[in-house]
Amino acid sequence: MLYRAKLKGSGTAEIAAYGAADAEATVQKELRRALPGATVDVRGIRRLDEEPRIVEEFLIEYLVMFQLEVTGEDETSARRSAFTRVRAGLKSTRYEKVSWQSAELSLL
Repeated sequence: MLYRAKLKGSGTAEIAAYGAADAEATVQKELRRALPGATVDVRGIRRLDEEPRIVEEFLIEYLVMFQLEVTGEDETSARRSAFTRVRAGLKSTRYEKVSWQSAELSLL
């Protein structure tokens, strides 16, 4: 059967950037490159450097939502397939440790 899976996850990333806005844009750009069509919501930004610098280190907290179509014999196998595919998309990136909290499935 064909399902639409809506996945939601969260994580943190350390980003070197020219300011908070640059750090936020970097997270959004990189996640959307790894998961085309993903929605990224930055929840928090914290400077890691003690002293002001031109390029600073930031710790970014984010939520990521992603939809994809998967096949499976039942919801359990479709959910497993969705998580496998999204983890493969983030493999070898700084986002591969995203903690996926939920997967809503609907039949297509």
